[in-house]
Amino acid sequence: MYRVYSDFDTMMEDENLKKIKRYIVGDFSYYISRVASKTFIVEDYIESEWRDIYGIYYSKLNKPIGNSLKRIHFISEDIESIKFVSSANYNGYITLRPIESKLALSRVRLKYDCGFYADNSIEIIEQTTVVNFPHTSIAYDSFPFFRQDGMVTVCAHADIHMLVKTMHKRHNFNHYGITNILNKIDNNHGRDIPSEGLSMDDMVKALKNRGFNPLITQFKRGRYILKDGDKEIEKYNILDFLDSMIESALPAILAYDGHVIILAGISKDGDKYLFFDDSGAHLSTLDGSGSNFSKLISKSELLEKLSSQQEEAFVLVPTFKSFYFRYKTLLEILSTDSINSKFFNVPKRILLTKASELKIHLSRIGIDSYRDILLPKYVWYIELCRDSMVIQVCIIDASTHQHIEEVPFIFGLANKKFATPKIREQYKLLKEIS
Repeated sequence: MYRVYSDFDTMMEDENLKKIKRYIVGDFSYYISRVASKTFIVEDYIESEWRDIYGIYYSKLNKPIGNSLKRIHFISEDIESIKFVSSANYNGYITLRPIESKLALSRVRLKYDCGFYADNSIEIIEQTTVVNFPHTSIAYDSFPFFRQDGMVTVCAHADIHMLVKTMHKRHNFNHYGITNILNKIDNNHGRDIPSEGLSMDDMVKALKNRGFNPLITQFKRGRYILKDGDKEIEKYNILDFLDSMIESALPAILAYDGHVIILAGISKDGDKYLFFDDSGAHLSTLDGSGSNFSKLISKSELLEKLSSQQEEAFVLVPTFKSFYFRYKTLLEILSTDSINSKFFNVPKRILLTKASELKIHLSRIGIDSYRDILLPKYVWYIELCRDSMVIQVCIIDASTHQHIEEVPFIFGLANKKFATPKIREQYKLLKEIS
């Protein structure tokens, strides 16, 4: 049953919502102020995440708690009935658990373009949310935000869940619910309920055992360091790595200071990252546009924050089965290659991508030299840029041996390392939202 309300306060007098009103007003304040909604629709909803968590813990409580929750839809126009809901006036939804706790908020599925980043153009990992009403189905771009419940799931579980959802929707990986992920975590350092949290090893094993081929990279004060005897050599900073991963449409979990956040997008000017934080613990300490759950953070502020940390930071990224030539190996071998320095002293973009998708792009920008070349399934694609215009490109085999002594360039029909596009467009794996 759907219940239509013309304002937030009236809606919160709903018999069931009233019980948790005082716990969610703080969370709601941002959404109410930024999402231009004039109507709110409430329905009872069976959510897969809540169903899993309910079965593991809440169904066993002495005090009964329902196995459904409330889904609240945000509508930008004054309407009297759900039959007037359309893709034009629909702003998305959130779900609320029936628990009297500050962790009542469960999902947030709001449109990227409904007012959160009105002053910014962003590029996001494309994934579609579909909402079904009796009279219509609405599809829109949204990030699969999920918030921990504090008992069965904590921040690490929430980020793993968001990562799994993203890889399923964007890269067609298998989808696994929370129960299936929890079953693959060998927790040896604390209680399962209430959860004592997960180590980075726990997170890696959970993703590995479900086929997400995770890579974990450690950074010291925001930099990737190699030791040469007693000497520390900086190979690259964390921003370079995050740029490469997000431009490759791969969600990256950033872990530091006992908490994790997930990278889902980047500003069009390339100066800010879009992070999601299920508890708001990290984003509340960083300035930016958005809420403590989702915020655009300047790269310079992030690097300054990580540079001040005494403990190491980690980046956890899912990858592909037939990908073996890691980013750090790529940069190390590129630095020793006798490539004309004029190329690698200019700004560059380094993307991991499917060769089949890349070939379509290359044909479109007028590079035919790779058309009849047999390529591995995944390749590193490097664009050398000047003023955001692509001046040269090259392709590197991403399936090659990590101890190879020469850069595994893939040569085109002209037998050259680099090709010059006729159309100077960048290769985009992200979707732009204005």
